[in-house]
Amino acid sequence: MKQTVLSLLVTAGLFLTGCQETPTSGSAIYARSCGTCHGVELGGGVAGPLTAGSAAAARSDAEYLTIIREGTTGMPANRNLNDAQLDALVAYIRVVQAN
Repeated sequence: MKQTVLSLLVTAGLFLTGCQETPTSGSAIYARSCGTCHGVELGGGVAGPLTAGSAAAARSDAEYLTIIREGTTGMPANRNLNDAQLDALVAYIRVVQAN
């Protein structure tokens, strides 16, 4: 019982801490900024998929960076991410596409 309570408290603390900070890992950035529209593991949802074989996967890293920063028709610009976060996000997308 004590372990369960402690585990819940630690999890809640990590969750609350994560909500107050901008994520730095590509997967966390994707989950926070992209996953709602592009789906879990890039599978698509409200917006199209980013998976390997999709039209979006054929874009270059530079195109991804421009689209994320500036937005497109139907996709809002995301100017809250710094260069390191953008690079981590694109790297994460590429890793998921490769698997």
